[in-house]
Amino acid sequence: MKNLKTLKTRVRVVRNTKQITRALQMVSVSKMQKAQQILANIQAYSDAIFEIMHEVAVAFGAAEADENRIYFEPKNASVPALVVIFAPTRGFCGALVSSLQSFIYKFVKAPSYKGEVGFRAVGLQRKSRYILESLDDDIVDAIFEDPLDDVTQGGLEAEYSYIIDSYKEGKYSKIFLIYPEFINVFSYKPKAELILPLSTERLGGEQGDVDVSRIFSVEPTPDEFFNAAIKRYLINRMMFAALNTKASEFSARTLAMKSATENAERLEQELQLEFNKVRQESITNELLDIVGALPKK
Repeated sequence: MKNLKTLKTRVRVVRNTKQITRALQMVSVSKMQKAQQILANIQAYSDAIFEIMHEVAVAFGAAEADENRIYFEPKNASVPALVVIFAPTRGFCGALVSSLQSFIYKFVKAPSYKGEVGFRAVGLQRKSRYILESLDDDIVDAIFEDPLDDVTQGGLEAEYSYIIDSYKEGKYSKIFLIYPEFINVFSYKPKAELILPLSTERLGGEQGDVDVSRIFSVEPTPDEFFNAAIKRYLINRMMFAALNTKASEFSARTLAMKSATENAERLEQELQLEFNKVRQESITNELLDIVGALPKK
């Protein structure tokens, strides 16, 4: 016969675990909804910046300025490309890390991308170290393990400066952002986004393609304005990737904790049923002992 005390302890432990997983699920839902709202605003802001860059480039030819050519043509095309990996900060997020790891492995090994110069990598947030250490090649240049709790231009300034300054110095020929793209609460998809060099086809066009009457003046100069707009656009894309990562992480954790809560409830019911059976069996045996010990009349 199983020990009643042991079963009672197991029921209590499972019940406490269920409370923890339910709390984590509720917190993740709240944070995911907040990240979703910011994500929508960031995308609209990014589209607006790109439209302004397009108009300035077409109307004033700002993209042709020498100081801005680096954003369209790498300083050295024979050096490796850089992959910037946005990974979750914490665990309990299901298969998010493993799916991102598999995507990155296939991406850096793909012949169509790897070519002769290969890749270097920079990781953002703690789980990126685990992903990069799983790769066969020693391609890691830097890892920023601090959580991206402050997803703002100021909060990403250190990471942005390292990545863009290295590109301008000719250390990298291209820059890819790899992150889990948030689709909805039930799904996400790893994505690779090329942010540098910029596409001249997207920014280019004839002067008649835009309404130049909308542009009253550009200060201090179109070239300087375009240079500042590019910086805002690039750091905005990094913010977009970071927010997608956050939303995907909270989404995956919500589903994982929901599944854990349901499993805990099922296990609690099974243990409680077993506890009741053992207790009833114990009571029955005690009654039989009492009845059997009574003197016969």
